[in-house]
Amino acid sequence: MEDDVVVKTDGIEIGRYWGAIKSDIVVGVISMKVPNDVDFDLFREKAVDCLSVLGTVKAGVLISRKGGAVLSVAPNHANRSKVKKPAKEYPVSSHVI
Repeated sequence: MEDDVVVKTDGIEIGRYWGAIKSDIVVGVISMKVPNDVDFDLFREKAVDCLSVLGTVKAGVLISRKGGAVLSVAPNHANRSKVKKPAKEYPVSSHVI
């Protein structure tokens, strides 16, 4: 098994991705993992611009489950409190994966 794939009881974490969300469904994804010789800031800018054509862009962890896949998006730092809120999960459209 690859180092960056984590097996959990409720699915397999594929990695960190940006996802385009339309009507609460992920309609496109781009991985955040890039080679060391790629300018990550430029890659992020272009990836977010590309996905924004499809919908609202959010960053999260892509999780594969028996019924399909979900993008798990944790609340940003400004929306966190001492009481940990669960991450919001968006189902990934079957045409994406």
